[in-house]
Amino acid sequence: MAEEFDFFTGGIEDMSGIGTQKNLHMIFVVDNSGSMRGEGRMDAVNEAFRRMIPALQKMQDSVQDAFKIYISIMAFNEDPEWVTAPAEIAYYVHSPIAASQYVTYYSRAFQELNRKLSRSEFLGQGGKMAAPYIMLLTDGAPTEGDNYESALEELKHNAWFKLAQRYAVLIGKDTINDPNARRAVKSFVDGNEEGIIDAADAEAIAQSVSAKTLIIMDQMTQRRGAAGGGEIPKGSDPQSVFGEFPEGDDTDVLFPDFDTENPDGGTDPFFDPDLQF
Repeated sequence: MAEEFDFFTGGIEDMSGIGTQKNLHMIFVVDNSGSMRGEGRMDAVNEAFRRMIPALQKMQDSVQDAFKIYISIMAFNEDPEWVTAPAEIAYYVHSPIAASQYVTYYSRAFQELNRKLSRSEFLGQGGKMAAPYIMLLTDGAPTEGDNYESALEELKHNAWFKLAQRYAVLIGKDTINDPNARRAVKSFVDGNEEGIIDAADAEAIAQSVSAKTLIIMDQMTQRRGAAGGGEIPKGSDPQSVFGEFPEGDDTDVLFPDFDTENPDGGTDPFFDPDLQF
């Protein structure tokens, strides 16, 4: 069955109750290698979550008829671990993430993210799904010998990853100035330098991670109402309706959603990890 998806505008007609909710997933991929112990980096990441969770919960209250927001957190070093599987943000209580004693393997984190971005895993709720929000946080380049490029190329074939709003945070002055680290995360955010956030110290980490997340989530849940609830015609430029989005966000994939239900019982093409648009 051929599927279509449109920009969802959050109009009054779409706010009739829980049945029209879109499931919106926030996924954080957090480096917790041994170097994150230094300069209060891991503590600052945890502080960022503590700052933004109450605001996100208030946001959920304000958009509950249109969206159900979920949070997932993967911590990665030599191996990835989901410290938070999809949890409704309304009930989420953050447990601090601890730094490990191990090194950083991007490849294994990318492989695990690819596996979970599927209908059979994290995105299995019925009904409509909004494009995910994904943020990668790291204080180092991939470990020498880590073939992260091939894992990232496979991940880029995942339709959900392709549609996602993706950002990366480079933590610490050494990482900000490391060309290998910047090249890796730039590829993760699809070559968009504006998708990279530089956080040199602990306060910058806590502030930038929480602020960026709140800004983008507000855009994803509220900005579409700026047109007065009107529909965006198929084929039209959403920028012409809403104006420019800040910080170079790609308006072509900012707000898509699509119905994951398949009444014919066949395979849903949006969940094929090899699907390319």
